[in-house]
Amino acid sequence: MSQKIISRILQFEIMIRILLMLSLFAACACLARGEDSPASDNARLLAAVQAGQLDTVKELLKKGANPNADYGISLLSIAIGAGNPEMLEVLLKAGTKVDVPVPGPVPPLCVAMMAANGRVFDIMMATHPTPSHDNSELFYYQLYGGLGANYGHLQFLDPKVNPKAGSALAELERRLGILKRAGFDINAANEKTGETILMEMVEDHVALPVLEKMVAAGANPVLRNKAGKSSADLAADAKEMDVLRYLDVDHSHAALLLDHEIPAGSPFVGNWSGNDDMEGVELKADGSGMFGSMGGAYNVAWKQSGDTASLEMVPMIGNLPTGTTITGTARITAAGNLKLEFVKTGSPAWSDELSRTRK
Repeated sequence: MSQKIISRILQFEIMIRILLMLSLFAACACLARGEDSPASDNARLLAAVQAGQLDTVKELLKKGANPNADYGISLLSIAIGAGNPEMLEVLLKAGTKVDVPVPGPVPPLCVAMMAANGRVFDIMMATHPTPSHDNSELFYYQLYGGLGANYGHLQFLDPKVNPKAGSALAELERRLGILKRAGFDINAANEKTGETILMEMVEDHVALPVLEKMVAAGANPVLRNKAGKSSADLAADAKEMDVLRYLDVDHSHAALLLDHEIPAGSPFVGNWSGNDDMEGVELKADGSGMFGSMGGAYNVAWKQSGDTASLEMVPMIGNLPTGTTITGTARITAAGNLKLEFVKTGSPAWSDELSRTRK
């Protein structure tokens, strides 16, 4: 992951740890004084949640301890961080608020996006959060951060090279579906940069299967950031050709892709599909080839100079005279295919096209 993402995740985790330590220090001080008061019950509740003592938490809540007291951090966030779904359910049943903005603007629901425990995620999402532009961007960002924190380098989250990637991708797809059904906007953009989560993933060289899950969930690769660049543009800048090929839905980078797959000046070698009366041409690297049409079949001798090919067609079966020459010029279509425009001079004159679809 990029330094930017790593830095933001570390800042977030450090904030939680500091707040938790301060809260525990205050609770321990209160308990050390031997106080028997609502404040001391709250202090015991905080300590019990942190220690994962479920029975003690239940007793303290029954006694009147306040799960929404000012602990400096939500008790829900502690349970989420510990991956303790049972504790989470007890606290929610006791009326613990899910929208407490601690630390800073980050509510427990957002913390749940980073949870490795899928049940913890489901429990928090079942509280029916209200989506908005701001928390959509934050939620998807945390989900992205959590994916990296829980499953390792996202650059290698590809089943082709990582046998453990399948389960992580399945969980990502499941969580994306839940967020989408809840109404969260996967294309919510950062106010300062205009970048969506998909753009940040491209910049971080995240594996293509992760990006495919994002696009399938509704991430739009055509949207542009405040610098005027789309996700495809960012992939082109990084020379991530597999990613670019997938994200280039408007074919705005067809020339770059084709130059990568069929470098400029490379021989027009391969099988070509034709239109109308031309059934195809097979050109071989040694300068020989075959040509087929409704008018007959021909052996081909060909030469190439730059992006222009000249073909001499010798009839095997047909009525074109020996020595008939057809010239072919390469061009790139809007769909990103390499097309040869063939023109025969003389009598009778005709023209046609042959195309070769990009890989």
